[in-house]
Amino acid sequence: MPNLLSGEKSPYLLQHADNPIDWFPWGKEAFAKAKKENKLILLSIGYSTCYWCHKMAREVFSDEDTAKYLNEHFVSIKVDREERPDVDLVYMEAALCMSENVGWPLNIFLTPDKKPFFTGTYFPIEDNEDQLGFLSLLIRLNESWEKNPNTILTTSETIYTHLTKKKRKKEALKESVLSDALWLLKSSFDNSFGGFGNAPKFPLAQQIFFLLRYWYLYRDEYALYMVEKTLDHILHGEIHDKKEGGFYRYATTKAWNEPHYEKMLYTNVLMAMAYLEAYEVIRKDSYKATVDEVLHYILSKLSSKDGAFYSAEDSEVSLNNEVFIDKKISVSLNGLAIAAFAMAGKALDVEMYVDVARTACDFMLKQFYRNKKLTASYYIDKAVYQNAYAIDYAYFLWGLIELYQATYEEKYLTIASELNETFLECFWDSESSGIFYYSKFDEQLIINPKEVYDGAIPSVNSISAMNLIRLSRLLEKPELNRLAGEIFSQFGAEMNQSPSDYLFMLCAVLYDKSTKEIIVAEKETSLLDKFKIEFKPFTLEIMTEDENSKWS
Repeated sequence: MPNLLSGEKSPYLLQHADNPIDWFPWGKEAFAKAKKENKLILLSIGYSTCYWCHKMAREVFSDEDTAKYLNEHFVSIKVDREERPDVDLVYMEAALCMSENVGWPLNIFLTPDKKPFFTGTYFPIEDNEDQLGFLSLLIRLNESWEKNPNTILTTSETIYTHLTKKKRKKEALKESVLSDALWLLKSSFDNSFGGFGNAPKFPLAQQIFFLLRYWYLYRDEYALYMVEKTLDHILHGEIHDKKEGGFYRYATTKAWNEPHYEKMLYTNVLMAMAYLEAYEVIRKDSYKATVDEVLHYILSKLSSKDGAFYSAEDSEVSLNNEVFIDKKISVSLNGLAIAAFAMAGKALDVEMYVDVARTACDFMLKQFYRNKKLTASYYIDKAVYQNAYAIDYAYFLWGLIELYQATYEEKYLTIASELNETFLECFWDSESSGIFYYSKFDEQLIINPKEVYDGAIPSVNSISAMNLIRLSRLLEKPELNRLAGEIFSQFGAEMNQSPSDYLFMLCAVLYDKSTKEIIVAEKETSLLDKFKIEFKPFTLEIMTEDENSKWS
């Protein structure tokens, strides 16, 4: 008999609708039950194309004995991290207080008042020499709760206090922060197969973005060497799907082989950008061909009939041997895709790519844009849902800026200006600076974090700093550049300590350090044509038809 997830829209939650576990979606009903019955909460977070989430669903969450014990002693909540990134980020921060081994599925246990006290990722069904089986773990936790609840309550309160009392002191960036980041990348560079560090290896576009910009300003040739070596080996590794096109999310070997076979929209649009920029500098035909291949993969596999883009292609085939597509249309991911298609269309002089970006953007505006704000975060089954997050605003603003740069259509810059005002009103921390992850006017969780670490995708604060600098120059609003500076100082301590973890933020720092360069041209001139296939990472372009314009 289906559980409560059967009424949800998320593809990931629907994958668990037939589990024997009495799953609840995140919401008041689940927490009311936990408080009323004084039960611990299992919060299990994953996403629809996650290999280890599938594995645990098959082995553990389909097991009748496990389900029986969970249903009797716990309140079980399933969350799609792509649908509720705020919940995921909050409890991922909590998990990092307890363990270095974090990821998805994230299985975190809470007291009835939502405070975390124990965490893990994948658990096997049975005990083994390395790990407790999931049922054994459940029994231990429940017995501890029934016999000695104060131990769990004390632990949860300690973690909660750490999360809520953590205050950042503003710190100016060191003069050496950029060269320190480059040194760390050089130190961890894999000179045999490219990339950085050991397996598993993720293709992180912000590493390429930073190295290319550092090379552009300082002409460090080893930075360019690392770019070329990395992109060449990624291209020839199994992480690159040479049959269907596109890139898988990560590889399990140093040589970029034996990948996990999910393909994410964000991986592919970011890698298309990375190969595009590298082509502009290095001019390898294989890089240009890769941009075309990846964008055509996205159009063939992840494009909706409305011209927007789906979130991911699954790592496992479904029962009828068809590849599962997560058909959530996300504002943030579509903003990223719009940026990539607009950039490629402009740089490669392919009008079709610009048209793709324009069509996707216009669809998103029609569905999500009302009264100078984003009304939701996702679209599925012809309906929008879930309040918009900072990541939606940040990435969609990026898409609008790139689309304006590709088309010179004033409406995209005007909407960007309006959305940015709403964005700052809803997400800017007026007390200590920086961007909150969810709106000050929406549901408040145990904390409202400020995402800054540049992981699989650049963080909200990194993208926001870049957007603010570019909009400051496009709109002639120096106060926006000042806010970007406040973001730098708000996170200065982290960036000074570990600069290679914040490479997209450092791209914004490089932008801020660069000479302000804006090219202004009137319509129907060829002035801008010569810049199409040049790498000009710190240049903005304005097109005007008005002789009395502020730009004339």
